[in-house]
Amino acid sequence: MVVKHAMVKTRQKIDVEDASGDRFFAELKKTTNGMLPANIYREMYQQSLAHSHNDIIDIGVGQGPSSIAFALGIVHSQRTNIVHVIDQFEQVKDGPHRYCTKDFPEGCRLANTEVFLNHVNDYGVDGTIQTYPCRTDEVDLDPDLQADILAIDADGLIDRDLGYFFDNLVPGGYIIIDDYADMINKRGRAKLKGFSHVSVEEARAEWLGMSIFARRRILGKHFLVYVLANWIELSGAMKKKKILGTTVFYEKTTSKKFRDIVGSDQSFVDNILMSRFLSELWILVQGRSKKRQPPYLKLLFR
Repeated sequence: MVVKHAMVKTRQKIDVEDASGDRFFAELKKTTNGMLPANIYREMYQQSLAHSHNDIIDIGVGQGPSSIAFALGIVHSQRTNIVHVIDQFEQVKDGPHRYCTKDFPEGCRLANTEVFLNHVNDYGVDGTIQTYPCRTDEVDLDPDLQADILAIDADGLIDRDLGYFFDNLVPGGYIIIDDYADMINKRGRAKLKGFSHVSVEEARAEWLGMSIFARRRILGKHFLVYVLANWIELSGAMKKKKILGTTVFYEKTTSKKFRDIVGSDQSFVDNILMSRFLSELWILVQGRSKKRQPPYLKLLFR
């Protein structure tokens, strides 16, 4: 489903002629409730300027700062390409969107989509953005569509999103992924505490009984993205170019299909996640230094 922009009310336009300075991107972050540092949006704008031939795919956009930055790069380089924006525009509670289903169960998606489109209109790039208010597996993009940039800031399952859109990206194109960090975030720590009353063997048994989705998210989004991105890079699909904070920039290094590169065997990813899960649990329960190796690592690969 594609959303047109007729629903947007007439609002005061923002001057976007000078979109190169730090002040502009600080204002973009502020007016759109951006969750990333302003310099990331500036880098997105610069990458859009530099990639001059094809469209851009932006997944997980919140209230629109990344999409607007990409679109301004297209406009200022006098191209006619499109930013394809994919977002459910829903959240259960606090997050990048203005409204959540907890407080606004009816019409949450429509209201958040309108907020996004109003911001797009404010910055004068409504003609450069095409909006898909749905999950990535519901998007009906032209399989022949070619993109120069693929940006992902969704739920951490980047292998799923790359599986859908990596093949649209031209070799040499950029993949921008947020929440890349070798860390257990606040949500991951809270989930670990829920296992602190059981033994390592019991925790391992519970792990093996979880769904794949539950395993993936148990240590939080950051570590999941870190593991998946490194695994995909090791497969030869992409090469790291730079890291800004927790946002990582890759270059696509192959013309092969994504599924032909990474395959379907993800035991490596599962073993890394389980190893870190059990290690962090052991540290939590024992109160030991992270420098000391937990004695149960032999359990991992039984």
